[in-house]
Amino acid sequence: MNEERVVRTLRAARGETALRLGGCAIAGVCLVLLCLDGCGSSASKLYRAFPEQKRHFESVAIMMDYIMIEGLMEDTSKVDLIENRRVGNALLTVCADSLSQKEYPVRKTILSSVGLLMKPDKGYRVVRTTQAQHDDAEQLPIGNPPFFVDDQFLPDTILEHLMNVYVSLINIPEKRESVSVVVPEAAFIGRQLDCSTIVVLLVGGFNVPVSREMGKAPLNQSKTMGIVTVKGVSQLSMMLYVIDAKNGQIIWGDRRFFSGGIIFPEKILRIAGDLLGDLP
Repeated sequence: MNEERVVRTLRAARGETALRLGGCAIAGVCLVLLCLDGCGSSASKLYRAFPEQKRHFESVAIMMDYIMIEGLMEDTSKVDLIENRRVGNALLTVCADSLSQKEYPVRKTILSSVGLLMKPDKGYRVVRTTQAQHDDAEQLPIGNPPFFVDDQFLPDTILEHLMNVYVSLINIPEKRESVSVVVPEAAFIGRQLDCSTIVVLLVGGFNVPVSREMGKAPLNQSKTMGIVTVKGVSQLSMMLYVIDAKNGQIIWGDRRFFSGGIIFPEKILRIAGDLLGDLP
């Protein structure tokens, strides 16, 4: 992947959106912040029409952006690309299995990217080979987000549409009954993937060593949407959306937020299972 070209494309795609997102970030790390108690009402009550809409699904594509960052003792944090892709693909498998058991016509699963929603001008120590996983973190090369983009999204125009879809999803207002939200560019992605329905999973987290968490105050759990800056406490955010790819309408949305302790892959999979379990 030509990382410089991807970064240039992302900067152009984000425009004013990037300024709004990045302007609030401390340490330049942008992750999704989800309120602890969700949308204020259960997704099943907010999306009452979903069970009937599900009956008409023809083909479903699942796509995901996944990023887990490891805090180091120094200022520069680390991204283990190998581990990120491994856990990301495991999450896709869990999602596909769960949906298939509920008779969703799953046709494709795609790890679209690793760190697409992060600011591209912030550097991280990046592990790209199995050998590097055992190297001294200070000896690892510096890399910039995104750390991976699937080949089918690399053409500039497609990547721009994908970025805009994800940014739209993390910035949609709190859901209200009888009020529909449409992300027009999701229809473009749907045509590219040749599917009628898109399931989007956005996962972002930050692991802080236990020694650094000691004595830290808990995060403010106010209902703030948008981005979350890196703090001294481990945290994980997970968003699940189902989109009608024919018109870009969001027909289901749910989320989870976890804070504190070390976030192991098994914990991430359990949270995903909980999120998927509520989906009809």
